[in-house]
Amino acid sequence: MPRRKTLKLSAPVSKTKEQIKKDYIYGSNAEKSAVETPNATPNTAIMHPDTGAKSFGYIPEIQFRGEIIRGGEIELRQGKHKGPHSGFGIEHIWAEHSKEMAQEGFHAKHDVPRYVAAIIRKGTPVHYAGENMKNTRVTVLRSKIGTAVLELRQYNDFNIWSVVTAYGRKNANGPRVGAVE
Repeated sequence: MPRRKTLKLSAPVSKTKEQIKKDYIYGSNAEKSAVETPNATPNTAIMHPDTGAKSFGYIPEIQFRGEIIRGGEIELRQGKHKGPHSGFGIEHIWAEHSKEMAQEGFHAKHDVPRYVAAIIRKGTPVHYAGENMKNTRVTVLRSKIGTAVLELRQYNDFNIWSVVTAYGRKNANGPRVGAVE
C-alpha cells in the first residue's frame, strides 16, 4: 500500500514588537483611497499616495515648556463627519473643506490623501496647539497650501498622530515646537 504524504502545518511565528510596529505602519490594513474603499470603517488607515505606506510622516518626541509631546507616526483615517466643525479624517475634510481644496487643485474626495500629503511633508513646521481634558493636538503648517490639525491617539499600543482636519487657512495655532520628520 502506498504511503500517504502528510502536510505539516508550521507553528505560528511570533513577531517581535518591532516587526509588529513595521506591519502596523506599512501593513496591509491600510487602504489606498476613500473612493477605493467603500466598506472602510472610520478607523481604516489610508495609504500615503506617494509612498504607499500608512505613515504620512513622523512627529518626534518634543519637550516644550516642561511638557513632553509624545512622538508618533502621522496617519490619515477614513474618518467620519459628524457636523460643522465636528469629525475627523477624509470624510470630515471633504465635507468641511472641499471648496478650499478645489482652490488648490484638489477637486474630488479621492484627492483628500494627496491634499493632506501636500501639507504634511518632511520639514513642515509643527505648532503646539495645546492640551485639553480630552486630547493633545498639534497643527502642521505648509504656508503655500494650508494647515493640518493632528490629534494624538493610541492604536495597537502605538502613539499615532491622526489627521483630524486639513484646510486652506495658512496660519497655525500655538508656538512652533518642531518639524515633521
